[in-house]
Amino acid sequence: MGLVYPPVFREQGPVFFNRHSDWAPPHHGSGHVILLLALRSDLVMKSFSAASVLDLTKPPDVEGFTPLPKLKEEGFQEKFIRKTKENPFVPIGMLGTAGALTYGLIAFKRGKTRQSQLLMRARIFAQGFTVAAILVGVVATALKRNV
Repeated sequence: MGLVYPPVFREQGPVFFNRHSDWAPPHHGSGHVILLLALRSDLVMKSFSAASVLDLTKPPDVEGFTPLPKLKEEGFQEKFIRKTKENPFVPIGMLGTAGALTYGLIAFKRGKTRQSQLLMRARIFAQGFTVAAILVGVVATALKRNV
């Protein structure tokens, strides 16, 4: 079987596949929409009423599909605690970055240029540590999901 192409757009509008001919304009007022589904190499044609296709108040009814139960939504505090337990080095790196930046700016304001310079270098190190911790966490999460 050949490729299945999306609707063709011509000057008068889209042209859809219907039951009576290969390509024809849609019938207005019929109340039915014909959907073409390509499953494996078979072409399946199903007819749905326009009201059931466009009803956004309920999920679509798909034969053989059972949706997963809705998970409990977690708040900011629960999510922060969970993420901190998963990868504790990210918040440590963030606190180190913020601390070095704050203390470096205070030292700069007081005229301690050498100390300020060292603390700005420490800030860069802490930022690098944080980025590395994020990358290690992403890789660990990806490996955990594959296992």
